Amino acid sequence: MISEERLYTLAEQQIRQMQRLSRTQALRKLQTMGPELLEAITAILFERQGYETFAAQASAFEGVDVVATKEGWTVAVQCWRSTHDVGLPAVRGLYGAMLRSQADEAYLVTIAHISEQARVWAADKYIHLIDGPTLVDWIKHSSMASPGLFAGVRVPYVLLGALAALAFTVLVLAVIVAYPQISERLGISLRPTAAWVPPTVSNPQVAAYTPTAPLPTPGAPETVAVAASATPTAEPSPLPKPSPTPEATVSPECAIDAGSGLYDLYNSELLGCATTPVNTVWAAWQPFEGGYLLWRSDTDASYAFYGSSGGSWFEVLDRWDGSTLPDRGNPPAGRQAPIRGFGYVWSMSDDLFQNLGWAIDQEKGFCATVQEFEKGFLLRSSTVESCTPDGLFNHARTAAWTPLSLTAHAGGWSNADPGE
Repeated sequence: MISEERLYTLAEQQIRQMQRLSRTQALRKLQTMGPELLEAITAILFERQGYETFAAQASAFEGVDVVATKEGWTVAVQCWRSTHDVGLPAVRGLYGAMLRSQADEAYLVTIAHISEQARVWAADKYIHLIDGPTLVDWIKHSSMASPGLFAGVRVPYVLLGALAALAFTVLVLAVIVAYPQISERLGISLRPTAAWVPPTVSNPQVAAYTPTAPLPTPGAPETVAVAASATPTAEPSPLPKPSPTPEATVSPECAIDAGSGLYDLYNSELLGCATTPVNTVWAAWQPFEGGYLLWRSDTDASYAFYGSSGGSWFEVLDRWDGSTLPDRGNPPAGRQAPIRGFGYVWSMSDDLFQNLGWAIDQEKGFCATVQEFEKGFLLRSSTVESCTPDGLFNHARTAAWTPLSLTAHAGGWSNADPGE
């Protein structure tokens, strides 16, 4: 149960109502529900499949709405109430949340459309994307766990099952009674006349089990007795011991190598293999009292970094449409509130506001050398003159800029070489 009893009961009622509606009507009903009710319905659907669920309120499950567990298997679930299309940034954010929480797989449940780009990116990962029509089908095919054999089954089907069992029993009894007459008329007998004896093994090279031999000790190599051939076999020469191979310190075999401009930051254990080549992209960076915010043009996503030079990080969903932002009040002296996209995620999230605090400098655009990996990404600020078609000013070329050498992986982030 993930919420109050009243919300849970209401979610059960909504599920039963939608099971009686058409798919179109059920989808419209989902679109009128609030986020808490959608989370409760999703939790109930998992519970009907034997999972235990709870609300993901702990910091270990940041970015997750519901956690479902079953026989040691953990599922991180993120519920999207928005009717806007769900794109790649949202799926990347869920993947990061799954890695941070060490869940075994993740579900993104939404009433909206999921972009093809997001589906392609998630295809080879333990991520399941449930859009509105799929969620309706899941609800319609969901059923309550039955306490008894015939619980929830209509009476006519129970009667039919009982009649079928009775007919089968009568047929078996009839065959038993009529067996002597049938066998006499056909001249056959199904009664065995002698015990079956296995044939003698004639090939002396075939392994034979000896009952008198002691059973093998658990953990010891199993031995099999083999009959000796007529011609003695020479004792095989012992194989030479292989020379020890030094452990790989850089990476296993990867289809894409870490880029030369980022190689000194690379750690295979933390990041895994590269999934994209090195690229130079336009980015934005803003420092806060308790960390930083980063935006990348290649993913069109924002990232929050807690700590001054290392700590936890995660992708945040920037859905700012240019509208007025919520007011956090007046900043202290020497501090400022972020604007535009950074201002949206910061003002909309209490967690970000409490952990980051107020901005200590303005947002600055810069050119960044980046590369994606299985468990995160590498980023280093670049002093190229420009990296945008319209020649936006690269703040990384100024003397006031503090160079970035960012390593973001499943266990955290650092602004230095993770191997040091």
